[in-house]
Amino acid sequence: MDATLPKARTAGLLVTHMDSGETVVYDRTRDQVHCLNPTVAFIWAACDGVTPVAKVAADLHRRHGLPPDERVVALGLQELQQAQLLDGEGAWAGVSRRQLLTRLSLGAAAAALLPVVASVVAPTPAEAGTGLPPGASCTSGYQCLSGICVGGVCA
Repeated sequence: MDATLPKARTAGLLVTHMDSGETVVYDRTRDQVHCLNPTVAFIWAACDGVTPVAKVAADLHRRHGLPPDERVVALGLQELQQAQLLDGEGAWAGVSRRQLLTRLSLGAAAAALLPVVASVVAPTPAEAGTGLPPGASCTSGYQCLSGICVGGVCA
């Protein structure tokens, strides 16, 4: 695979790097939150559009002990592409986690290091609220989602 990494998408994202090595990405345009495990976070950080996949595979081997196999990087790129965290389209599909585990003879500990992006849809502020909806009986504005209680009814 004589390929270079694509560019990481940065527009519309809030990124937090955790002490654990994980990276949490909030996609403001899609209201999604993605948690990148340390391996895929490393791959995403390397996505500059010029770095060869082979170099990242070798760096992953040195840093995380994974086999220096470009298919590990391709799996990470596939996960990032599915999460829409890469600019443009790529041909990274078709790499199976199960196939990698079998072909690379990885044990359980190494399997846990394979790239993983866990994604959830973030609720809107109103959906995340625990207050009463408009029209509900109230005694204080603190009880209402709107923060307004008029005449014992949430506005």
